[in-house]
Amino acid sequence: WNRLPDLPAKRSHPAAMRMPDGTLIAAGGLETIYSTSAKADVWSLPPGGTQWQPRKPMLQARGGCAYGVVFEQLVCAGGEAPTPPDGEALGTVERYDAVNDVWSELDPMPDHRAGTQGAVVGGRLFVPGGARTLTFSPTNTLYAFAFLESLDN
Repeated sequence: WNRLPDLPAKRSHPAAMRMPDGTLIAAGGLETIYSTSAKADVWSLPPGGTQWQPRKPMLQARGGCAYGVVFEQLVCAGGEAPTPPDGEALGTVERYDAVNDVWSELDPMPDHRAGTQGAVVGGRLFVPGGARTLTFSPTNTLYAFAFLESLDN
């Protein structure tokens, strides 16, 4: 383990990725343990860098999204936001093209989800379980997001 430079601000539950050139990206997250503290800021740290650099913010402040890197793009599905609809988790999906520093919205999840992780296998982002609301009531669903199929629609 090596300690890297501290992030510019406290975070829990951010999304993160490593670009092909080794640059690290940290996106969003919660400044405290509460969804009301979700942030949209994005930071990058180049290989050997000593200071994080600001990037374009996420489209929606969020923490705790299920995320993964699909075809070199960070995909962030669901999560928690400062003003969720009626205490629900988010259902929106964003992708980040780190090379061009551009965020875009993708097709939403079939249902809202927070409190779970994402895993990328075979070009798909899998989102197991999670909760529909921010009350931590687990579910037994498994969603698979196919990035290329989303772009065809």
